[in-house]
Amino acid sequence: MAVRREGNEGEIQVKLVIGVRIGLDAWAALVAQRASLKAPVATSQLAQSITYVVESFPELLAAWRAIVGTNIEYAAAQEFGSGIHDPDQPHTITIEAGFWTGKSNKKSLAFGWPNAPAGMEPDPDTGLFFFRSVQHPGVRAQPYLRPALRETEEEGRSLLLQAIVTELSKQ
Repeated sequence: MAVRREGNEGEIQVKLVIGVRIGLDAWAALVAQRASLKAPVATSQLAQSITYVVESFPELLAAWRAIVGTNIEYAAAQEFGSGIHDPDQPHTITIEAGFWTGKSNKKSLAFGWPNAPAGMEPDPDTGLFFFRSVQHPGVRAQPYLRPALRETEEEGRSLLLQAIVTELSKQ
């Protein structure tokens, strides 16, 4: 699709920059929406936390980037896995409460345990089990961000081009 536009060069450049910004914003929103639908769901906290931002770098003359992601602490382990998960080679890592590792003042880890072994009783006030440390087998990767980006590539490029053409077509 070719667009020929004659006129004030400065005005055309401004429209081009506005079109890129609008198109990139639309593409980032699409990736964030798709990633939210693909995110593993236990509590929906991860899916609901996925956001995006579009940043410009004026010193680079109209350079842009879109960042799609989340600030949830376990998000990277969901996307990439914990690194030790291998169903054929069962290994575990020890996870200790923050007090013992110097990362927080918490002296125990608290968990609900629906199928706890007979004879183990949860705390009567909270219904939780408390441990200083636990052995964890790791988490398998459940990618949601990278597949969302790959799946939206064609549609995203179309949104970007459409936004640029729309801005350049304005009188």
